[in-house]
Order: sequence, then structure tokens, then C-alpha cells
Amino acid sequence: MDKQSLLVISENPTVSIWLKKHLNAQFFVIETDSKEKALGLIHDTPFDFIILDGAIEECDPLDLSRELRALTPVPILLITNRLKKEYRQTAFKAGVTSFLSEELDDEELKIRIENGRKATETQRKTSNLSSRLNKPPKEDA
Repeated sequence: MDKQSLLVISENPTVSIWLKKHLNAQFFVIETDSKEKALGLIHDTPFDFIILDGAIEECDPLDLSRELRALTPVPILLITNRLKKEYRQTAFKAGVTSFLSEELDDEELKIRIENGRKATETQRKTSNLSSRLNKPPKEDA
């Protein structure tokens, strides 16, 4: 199986190194520390997954999630400790697929990624089925 591509957006080298350590075998990991670079990479590279560090100071992570979501349907995992219901709901509306606590647990990371993959695959299948069902029937000639 070919490695899938993963974009990590984080200003924190410790987070980037930890993610790369735990995901390098599974993904081709590309890292960036800025919003502009991330948006440029999304335009140029078909990523399979995005991990966004919610502690990025350059911009609001939810604004960046909205911009990313407008460009790609791939799962977005937000690393944050802001997990109150209101924030989670706002984040989901912004396009975040899942959350990972800043405590960075490798087992939880793997589960979140697998769930994101399954959700994306289900969404793709549903979209394909919906487009086939919405086609007008062929007329007999």
C-alpha cells in the first residue's frame, strides 16, 4: 500500500517531531509552520489528511480550518485542549473532523486518524452513490 500524504501545520517543533515520529511509517509527512504556506501546499498537493495545531499563533485555527475546508474535503484533526461543547461545535462547523488533546497520546492519534479515514471513505462512497442515483434514466431509442 502506498503511503498517504499528511500535512502538519504547527509552529511548535516538538509537536511536529512527535507527529512525524508516530506517523512517518504510515504517511508521507509534509510540515509547515504558516497559514500561507499551508494554503499554498493545499493548492499544489493532494493531501489525504491534515493535522492542525490549535496553538498556532499566526492565525485563528478555526479560520484556517474554514479556509482549508473550502479547498479540500480531507479530514482535519485539530490538536487543542479547548474542548468545551461550544468550541467543539464551532470547530465542527469550521470543518474540523476530529480533535486530539495537547497531551498527544499515540494510541488516540491512531484511532482518530483511522476514524477520519473511515468517515472520508464513507463520504466518498455516499457522494458517488448519490451522483449515480441522481442521473436521469436513459431513454430507449
